[in-house]
Parts: sequence; C-alpha cells; structure tokens
Amino acid sequence: MIATHMARLGANVAVHGTTPFSTRTFNEADSLEGVAKAMAAEHAVDVLPVHGDLSDESTVKTVAIQIRERFGPMDIVVNNAGGDIGSQGTFKETRNEGGS
Repeated sequence: MIATHMARLGANVAVHGTTPFSTRTFNEADSLEGVAKAMAAEHAVDVLPVHGDLSDESTVKTVAIQIRERFGPMDIVVNNAGGDIGSQGTFKETRNEGGS
C-alpha cells in the first residue's frame, strides 16, 4: 500500500475509502478509521481517514478541505484508485439479461 510506505518514511497521510466501512469489502480491515489508527500507531505519524465518492466534484472539494484543515497544504497527492478491486462491492452490476 502506498500510504503505508509513505507513513513508514515519516509522512502524515490521508487514507480514502468510498465509505467509512468500504475496507470490509475485501477483508482489508473493519473500518477506514481502524486502518488510520493502526497505521498511525505503527509508524508514529498522523493519519486522517476520509471517505466519499470522488467522482462527485463537491465530495472532492470537501475531502480536500478536510485534508488541508488537518495537515495544511498537500505536498504529494497519489491517485491510486482501486480500479476493478475498488469498484466491486461499491456499484451494483447491471446486465442486459434480454440477450441484446
């Protein structure tokens, strides 16, 4: 995980999920808050959990404000979307069952 590596290097980090409990989808952790607390304790850095649908512009603005309020200006931003892993369990699959 990139966030873990950055924390290991001493960086304060924000970790994002689509929901506070999206970590459960793939048995990564019980909650995003739990991930943040464990990472902070292990690496002695400040870790902020944030969540929301980043395809929504207002959510992106809200998350950015939360991060800046906690840490000030962002020095590094890593766009590491979960792709097919992150989308599973987030969106309902739609199929055309009619064969066309």
